[in-house]
Amino acid sequence: TKENYSKAGLSHILSVSGLHIGFIVLFLTSIFNLLKLKGKYQNLIIIFVVLSYIMMIGAPSPALRAFIMLLVVLLAKFYKRDYDLKASISFAFVTMLAVNPLYIHDVGFVISFACMCSIAVIYEPLYNKLKFLPRILRSALALSLAVQLGIVPITVCYFNYISFISIIINTIAIPVSFI
Repeated sequence: TKENYSKAGLSHILSVSGLHIGFIVLFLTSIFNLLKLKGKYQNLIIIFVVLSYIMMIGAPSPALRAFIMLLVVLLAKFYKRDYDLKASISFAFVTMLAVNPLYIHDVGFVISFACMCSIAVIYEPLYNKLKFLPRILRSALALSLAVQLGIVPITVCYFNYISFISIIINTIAIPVSFI
């Protein structure tokens, strides 16, 4: 099953990645909004739950990257500053390598940052090129395309394959995986 998911370009659904951290944050935020819990208490609970989850699963590098970027988002909100995705990615990259330079040899680390960099650089131009599509489909397709374009060199280098079907499958699978 794991090999089939990999060949289809869906292994990120099985591995703990930033996608899962995002799902947890979205779920908690939705609950807190229903309970009308806002501000620093909401953020502290989110940080505690996400950090506990990451520690429980063994702190894989993609989850740590997502956690550091989450901290940057929450600190930006707290200090009423603009959030800069590229700066957040850079901060997480430098922080993780400062703590453990050997992360550079971890394929999960490399793929995680390649995904984020491609989203930061390629997503918006692709989104703008796909104006003929409905907004929600345009967003999903642009995201999937951006990520795939960013990780193709890595999957070829590490795994010796390219999954052409993964763009279509991920456009459907990512929204469905949250459900």
